[in-house]
Amino acid sequence: MTITLRPAAPEDAIHIAELADIAGDGFPSAIWASTAEHGQTAIDVGAERAKRETGVFSYKHATIAECDGKIAGLAISYINGDTPEVISEQTHPMFRPMVMLENEALETRYVSMLSTYPIYRKTGVAHALLDREEQRPGPRGLSLITSDHNIAARKFLEQHGFHEAAVVPAIKINWDTPTKSWHLLRKP
Repeated sequence: MTITLRPAAPEDAIHIAELADIAGDGFPSAIWASTAEHGQTAIDVGAERAKRETGVFSYKHATIAECDGKIAGLAISYINGDTPEVISEQTHPMFRPMVMLENEALETRYVSMLSTYPIYRKTGVAHALLDREEQRPGPRGLSLITSDHNIAARKFLEQHGFHEAAVVPAIKINWDTPTKSWHLLRKP
């Protein structure tokens, strides 16, 4: 099996949305569903957002992994700024804990999404994607947020030298999940 990494393109939007939802254990769908219009699925909303040229959830920040020419995985990352993001009444309640953690990881390369389709797990795809991110850290290293119940992801990240830096309770609105907390992992 040959793994190839490439920059994402607008036509990858549906895969970006699907893989982001896998990475977020349904968190993205819960947010997207709240803005879906008649006839739209949550994934449709996510795909529209992924096609944008701007914003952190954009194909412009995404790397696609292909196995033998088929889309297998995704990483979305960007450098966090040096100023904390303000949490206001306009910040969706489910995002508030995430923003709190992101504010603890300023000037890092924040890997906001890292996932593979289930059939490509344990094939080296996630390793290839994370290796690429490790080659281009921010001034203060790398950061990533995962949930308390995603033990496999946490073990994988610890094998790559990440350590837990902060924990906050998750806020759940129309999101059926065993997640109780979000964990910020960092690598210098």
